[in-house]
Amino acid sequence: MHRHLRLLLYGILTWLIPFGLSLPFYGSDGALRIDIFAFKSIMIISGAAAGTLLIFLYLRSLPKETAWITAGMTIGITWLLINQALDLLMMVGLFGVEPWEWFAGIGSRYLIIPMMALLAGASAELASGRTK
Repeated sequence: MHRHLRLLLYGILTWLIPFGLSLPFYGSDGALRIDIFAFKSIMIISGAAAGTLLIFLYLRSLPKETAWITAGMTIGITWLLINQALDLLMMVGLFGVEPWEWFAGIGSRYLIIPMMALLAGASAELASGRTK
């Protein structure tokens, strides 16, 4: 699979996996069936687990001569934009959440993606032995 397509598909998966996991926690009436804090914890943990695994798999698929820090920044920015766009579409577009309310409660949490990806890229750079 071409690396740009993989970058986009993995980015979509970083959003889709936690979204899919969230569905059983909602009743048919759309109401959350568990404590909100437990739900948020599950979402953060599942998102971080999916994100770190997919960052690892994506970086592992790149050639050895990759500029790893640049790759980490590319992953982070791309996946941040994908996740926020998909979440805005669902939460604001379909469920009518106010944009500021979405950003304060959900959207700002996606900023962890570029942090994790940049750190993974920097770690790969160190492991490559090309840094001092």
